[in-house]
Amino acid sequence: MDPEQTTPTTETPDATPPTPPAQPETPAEPETDWKAEAEKWKGLARKHEERRQVDGWLSPDDARKLSEERDQLRTATADTDALKLDAAQNLAVAKLEGRLARAGLSEADIEALAGAVDPTRLLADGAPSAEAITKVATALTRTAGVSTPDPDQGAGRNSGPTSPAFNDLIRAARGVA
Repeated sequence: MDPEQTTPTTETPDATPPTPPAQPETPAEPETDWKAEAEKWKGLARKHEERRQVDGWLSPDDARKLSEERDQLRTATADTDALKLDAAQNLAVAKLEGRLARAGLSEADIEALAGAVDPTRLLADGAPSAEAITKVATALTRTAGVSTPDPDQGAGRNSGPTSPAFNDLIRAARGVA
């Protein structure tokens, strides 16, 4: 037997070895001047940055319109704040006048004294302050020479007859001493 005939072959006569895929030829790129390219982009970045700073990414018309709207809102807010402050001052003065009336001052004296007080002294955080109003009212009544009436009529708070405690009332209702 012929040794060539006895060994099986895996190759078929039709099979050809695979060829590697063809790589497209890249044309040679011209040499890039990187320094010039960097300078170009830096210049563009500076230009855009300056433009952004000037108009805040807005066109000049839009920037002008927004500026006008902002000014109108500031004016409206300032007007509203002024009205709120004025209302709080008027309320504080009214409370002061009420305290002075309870102290026994005449209406003419109340108007004169309340008119001499700076209403901002009667406010705390933009609202009438009970503590400040009491302090000013006490000082004004002393200055006017009027003593503040005592609702207890000098008896003191605990010197009157004491009312029975709730437990004593329950015991009395059940007949337990």
